[in-house]
Amino acid sequence: MKVERLKKWEYALICENEMGEDKLEAFIRGADGKLLGIRDKKTYRIDLSDIFYIESVDKKTFIYTEKEVFETGKRLYELENELHLPFLRISKSAILNIDKIHSLHADLGGRIMCTLDNQEHISISRQYAQRFKAILRGEENV
Repeated sequence: MKVERLKKWEYALICENEMGEDKLEAFIRGADGKLLGIRDKKTYRIDLSDIFYIESVDKKTFIYTEKEVFETGKRLYELENELHLPFLRISKSAILNIDKIHSLHADLGGRIMCTLDNQEHISISRQYAQRFKAILRGEENV
């Protein structure tokens, strides 16, 4: 993807691969580095850097920060398409901000257990573990 300046306040975004218009629009809308989350009937703008992980539970999607939990109207797959590294899908129901990992250790059945900076624990499923390891080693780009 390239950005070219046309005039003083005019830019062109050029995609070299087939990115659907909806994905491109989501990318542009998410460029401010914030997600909307709801808590106590109020809507908040949450900095991406404050997000530890995002989880889907009972058809609802929740955003977890260090000490707070927000609900979002977006589905997990929509957020996965909008977010890029350091966010990485780690299970069918969760996306993790890998910048918030404090430590890792192998768990039973090929899973990886993460301890986050806030001392919370989250598991990377066996299905996503190999890709996770490759990205941490810098062998794969997202």
